[in-house]
Amino acid sequence: MRTGTHLTREFRLFLFQLRDVKKLLLIPGVFLILLIPLLLFLTMKKYEDLSYAEEYLELLAQYLMPVLSVWGPGFAFVNLIESEGEEVHYVNHRMKDSQMLLWLGLYLVFLALWFGIAGIWLEGVWMEYLRQVISCCFYTGLLYCVMYWGGSMTLAFLAVALYWMASLFAHQIPLDILNCYDPRSMTAELLEEKYIYLMLAAAVLYVFGLIGNRQKQQFH
Repeated sequence: MRTGTHLTREFRLFLFQLRDVKKLLLIPGVFLILLIPLLLFLTMKKYEDLSYAEEYLELLAQYLMPVLSVWGPGFAFVNLIESEGEEVHYVNHRMKDSQMLLWLGLYLVFLALWFGIAGIWLEGVWMEYLRQVISCCFYTGLLYCVMYWGGSMTLAFLAVALYWMASLFAHQIPLDILNCYDPRSMTAELLEEKYIYLMLAAAVLYVFGLIGNRQKQQFH
């Protein structure tokens, strides 16, 4: 009974966050619903070969989808991290890690629907979806960790932006297994070679974020 009440409260707080973010959620939607499908359609029209569209999907997905996973929770958590009334939220709601999981789950369900539709025309989309799931977990863990230990959503977004630029354009991530981007097509071998370790790193970041969350709650 107590667990059910707790989950109900957590979900109500999540719905409150959704209403609070409002139109800001349209920006990831514009990229995922309009821009990427349009670019894929133009690619198919230009080359008249689905293989080019499949390769283009792998690149576009890695460029945009993981980093967009932090858009919603970033703006949903800003008042709990930076505002003067943040302690009121903690006293009344006791913000838990489950809120981050709800935001991540919502985004991954949306991506699953997106890839399901893309799979009507393209092959191998579910392996690419698996890569996106792991990458989104890493970005979410990074945001969660930095925003609580740094105490600033601006700092958290900056860390995500720097990582995103370094992984895509500079290739300056110290350990290659911590780089979400990889030009190779997603395969079981690549999962075992690299992405399973990236998922472990995401879990470590999430645990550090959870510890920071708990310490902030205890402080308030």
